[in-house]
Amino acid sequence: METALALSRSCERMRARRPAVRASELPTRPSGRASGLKVLQVTDCHLFASPAGRLRDMRTLDTLNAVLAQASEEARPDAILATGDIAQEAHPTTYATFLAAVRARFDAPLLCVPGNHDSEPMLSSSLPVEPVTLASEKGGRGGAKERETGTEGDAPGGWRLVGIDTHIEGETGGRTGSAVRERLARAIDSANEHVLVAGHHAPVRIGTDWLDVHRIEDSDELLACLGTQGSSRSPVRAYVFGHVHQAVDQTRGPLRLLASPSTCFQFRPKSAGFGVDDKPPGYRWLTLRADGSLTTEVRWLEASHATNPIPPSEIHGKPQR
Repeated sequence: METALALSRSCERMRARRPAVRASELPTRPSGRASGLKVLQVTDCHLFASPAGRLRDMRTLDTLNAVLAQASEEARPDAILATGDIAQEAHPTTYATFLAAVRARFDAPLLCVPGNHDSEPMLSSSLPVEPVTLASEKGGRGGAKERETGTEGDAPGGWRLVGIDTHIEGETGGRTGSAVRERLARAIDSANEHVLVAGHHAPVRIGTDWLDVHRIEDSDELLACLGTQGSSRSPVRAYVFGHVHQAVDQTRGPLRLLASPSTCFQFRPKSAGFGVDDKPPGYRWLTLRADGSLTTEVRWLEASHATNPIPPSEIHGKPQR
């Protein structure tokens, strides 16, 4: 009840502080596959082995459930990305709890990457970490890729979602390393689809000084691998990430760089030192189109969804990955 009240108050504060916008600036809510493939990004859930685990006075499982409940009313995703710090307390039960919460509402393919609070071996043995290939709009939902044979240079219609591990064991900041980049390069080179890459850490400065020191150490090498030099041959369209607990939308050459808010609390943007914002839990929708373009929208938890718990019997089951 305390968590629900805190969430409700946070949502109300956000609405009170939100400036008026013109009709042309209002976001378009995701509305189904006709307009493209829908991908839901959740990040920085900071879950505990116990469902009652709290961080900054939030029961993080409650906020995750509330986010998933609201998202489930907006669209049916073709895939779900979880971009790290799924756990605050890395434990097999924590990851089983996350998977059960997702599967209680969605059956879409799931791709997870580790963050600095996660245990990579534990996460990769508990959650799906392999690339996800999505059919183009004319294909079946989540099915095998379906493309017409065309001449060399024709654009692909489907999308491949590829995860990378940017975390450094025992440290807050990020790094890829040559082995991770080599695996990523092979995944990109073998793709017959547009590619979206997901990691935990930011590859660029976001303007929040104390978080910028945690960005990926070898980001120049990673960005080169992702094709930021503008090569028309690179199929990579976007890199999405977490860690920063705020919305980020930047471009480097042809590459879109996108971060989602956390499913629990947010950090204050543009702050020199540590600061927590009063924005409520959030998440990001991406719409991936057959021509390689994408649109995206950040959504914030509404007060009406502050209490949407999943029964404990469902949370502690052993769902399929």
